[in-house]
Amino acid sequence: MTNRPGSGEWQVRSIDLRTLGQSSQDDSSRALTFVKQWTELESRALEANAYLSPHFVLPAAQHLDPNVPIFALAIERQGGDNSGQSQLAGIGIFRSVPASKDFPLPHLVAYRSRHSFLSGLLLDRACASEAFHALLDHFRAEHRRWHGFVFQGTWGDGPTWDLMQAATKSRGMASHPWNDRRRAVLSPGTDRATAEAMIADQVRANVRRAKRLNQMGVVTWSLLRPGGIPEPTTEAFLSLEHEGWKGEDKSSLRSNPSDEAFFRAIVSKFGGDGRAIFSELLLDGRTISSTSNFVSGRSAFAFKIGWSPEFAKASPGVQNELALLRAVYSHEDLGDLDFWDSGATEGSYVDKLWPSRRSIVSLAVATTRLGRVALRALGTARTLRRRYRARTAANRAAAANART
Repeated sequence: MTNRPGSGEWQVRSIDLRTLGQSSQDDSSRALTFVKQWTELESRALEANAYLSPHFVLPAAQHLDPNVPIFALAIERQGGDNSGQSQLAGIGIFRSVPASKDFPLPHLVAYRSRHSFLSGLLLDRACASEAFHALLDHFRAEHRRWHGFVFQGTWGDGPTWDLMQAATKSRGMASHPWNDRRRAVLSPGTDRATAEAMIADQVRANVRRAKRLNQMGVVTWSLLRPGGIPEPTTEAFLSLEHEGWKGEDKSSLRSNPSDEAFFRAIVSKFGGDGRAIFSELLLDGRTISSTSNFVSGRSAFAFKIGWSPEFAKASPGVQNELALLRAVYSHEDLGDLDFWDSGATEGSYVDKLWPSRRSIVSLAVATTRLGRVALRALGTARTLRRRYRARTAANRAAAANART
């Protein structure tokens, strides 16, 4: 435990997610309480993240990585609300590694399943700074076990990023970001004019495809959220996502029984709280494109999309995405959301449909002196490697131009 002035007494507990609530009835009761607190933390988080929801993490640990030692670091404030009870003020999901190419000393890596598109921390916005400092205090106390921590794919801007940078700098800790890229996002309030103009441009660009689809039959579009996601909708999505190249190269959810079980579990859990959103494009009542999206706090996270290759020339996936983007500004069931993460990779067709961008990076933080030395050496090596590659590429380009 640590004391921070004016913030109550803090502690960071390590909780093995593989055995959460499995030992006894008392353990099960405590596990249910902890999961409830974790779910409530999502709604108070400085930045929401559906991939850090218990609705996502626990099914991933069970179905995707049952043999991986995954644990939560639960940041708790003792008596912070004057009730004498502990309050969950932050959480990070980690696994311990002896060393890696990202950090050459024993450290923690934020857990990401193969279906997670974002890592990071959940921090209560009312005490985010104090909670993060409590986590750093915990790392200082555990300096013999870990020399730092690594996030692979976290926001490289925004309030959580700013908080982490300020806190680590104030403590003289070294941090090293790399692999910076852009993620397509939408903030409906601030992006409205840009988004509506961009959507209108995309609708005009796809008018021929939309016309082609309408000539094939009656086209309808639906959005499902209240009351959960019906089984036929889940089944239609899994079937569509399995069609085409994903099924052929066995990367679809349906290609692996554990992946399908994971997806069904998260749809059930998020859907049970009204936090799953599916949009469907139908032709004569048959679903030909489906998107899955999950909500955390007031943020939505686009997960995966499926569409029928039979109608590829009419681009049903694009038509569905455009309809969903239009619905953000008109559908009553989406009015509570003020941020959307596309989850798309740069250059993909989904990436091109969304109006704004945020930075997403990998980040290593050294919490010990030895870790700081190692991390700075690693950063220098990466910089030299980038410069060498850039110089080599420039020389090759110059040589090619000289030959022509």
